[in-house]
Amino acid sequence: MGKYTENGWEISLAENWQSEFEEGLPTIYHPDGYGAIQINSFSKDNVVNEDDLIDLANDHIEAGAKYKVYEQNDSSVLTLAFGHEDIF
Repeated sequence: MGKYTENGWEISLAENWQSEFEEGLPTIYHPDGYGAIQINSFSKDNVVNEDDLIDLANDHIEAGAKYKVYEQNDSSVLTLAFGHEDIF
């Protein structure tokens, strides 16, 4: 199992999954798969809160993206899902 480490976080990659870093954005994918996972991270000197996350994702939210904010390890986490031209 491989790992991808970036800016203070780490993710374990399942067997045969790969990662790339292009245009400042990590992309994780399976070469025989149909999509990819792109991860964007944000940090600041004090606590990142729900308003900070919504502000960062605002363009996507205004365009109709569905999101959910939850707490994990004493931090706020935002998940965002959206589609564009039949791509989800």
